[in-house]
Amino acid sequence: MKLKHFALVVTLAPMLAYGQSVQTFIIDPQPSGQSLEKTVDFFTSTTTPSVVMGTDNGIYLYTSSSGSLSGPWVMTTIDPAGNFYERSAALLFPGDTYPGVVASRSGQLVVYFNPTNWGGDPTQLWPAWVINPNAGCNDLHVADLDQDGLPDVVCSATSLYGTKSFIAFQNNPNDWEIVDDPFRIPGSPDSIGDGIAVLSIHGGPRINVVGATNSGVYWFKNPKLNGGNPRRDLWKGFFVGDGDPGATIGTGVFNPSRESIVVASYEETFANGLVWYEPHANPHTPWISHIVDSTYRDVHQINTGDFYGTPYFIVGEIEQACGTPEIEGDHPGLPCRVTMFLFGHGSFSPFLIYDQGTHNQSVVPYNGGLLVVGANHDVYGTLYPALQAWFISE
Repeated sequence: MKLKHFALVVTLAPMLAYGQSVQTFIIDPQPSGQSLEKTVDFFTSTTTPSVVMGTDNGIYLYTSSSGSLSGPWVMTTIDPAGNFYERSAALLFPGDTYPGVVASRSGQLVVYFNPTNWGGDPTQLWPAWVINPNAGCNDLHVADLDQDGLPDVVCSATSLYGTKSFIAFQNNPNDWEIVDDPFRIPGSPDSIGDGIAVLSIHGGPRINVVGATNSGVYWFKNPKLNGGNPRRDLWKGFFVGDGDPGATIGTGVFNPSRESIVVASYEETFANGLVWYEPHANPHTPWISHIVDSTYRDVHQINTGDFYGTPYFIVGEIEQACGTPEIEGDHPGLPCRVTMFLFGHGSFSPFLIYDQGTHNQSVVPYNGGLLVVGANHDVYGTLYPALQAWFISE
């Protein structure tokens, strides 16, 4: 078991805008390996969050020995080997108190069971089960898509490894049914690209799926809504708006009884940058497009939620290469931004969280505010690799 302690903490003066403030805490100033997958949740305590970080050489748990964000933070090993590319998420099984982790590991989808649930030691290695031996995910979400009371996992394609999207339906924690590439656009061979999200329509269950293809962004209707079987029937796609297979996608409830789609490209081919799409009364027709900020590029993950009654989404920009020549051309004259956008009166207002960018970022409600965790990996020689926590409050 790998055990490391980190006592370094940096707390910034609050940056005030629109009533929010942010504090920054350094969890690990120099993570070993490439910090790719990051998930924050209540893995070992019901009151103090902890962080799981997947790298190109293992996946690790960070817990605060003091019970506060000021640390010191202790790193222990969940799995000492494997390339954790590109996304992970907390997964709470029915009857458990503490979530496990579902993660892409070396081209497979794997779930790690949290030993805390049976009185085990979470600082020791966690037992695992391979959900899909043939593919991992560039993006993934946990949702009960067939409404049987068990969480399922929906996965995007991975352009790097040449795999297509799939759904992993859970029968029990050690039994999963894989349905490959179920999403279809009528009359088109297009498949979902690297981004994926789950979606409700006009206040219905959050069991539909959104993805971007070569012909734009589509939402795919869960066959269960028409009395079908989501494990057997194809999911029919409906056009939303412009996008490309490299687009990052998030969904959130921004208007009453309507869940809208936020799209940001990390490819220069999507010139509109950061856009949100709003459904008509008939969601099967093309949606209304709103440009939030066309200067945003290289966005790799979008998180959405509610902040003191106000809908928000958070983006981390410029991925892993903030401050390096490889990325500066995408973003001349602007900092690398981690930004919260708050929705009100029909539009979004930005609140800057951090000005050195991040790769994947994860968010959990904490102490009445939001705890965001992110880091840049160093594939391109990033200047700011620290695993950080940002606490946002009013």
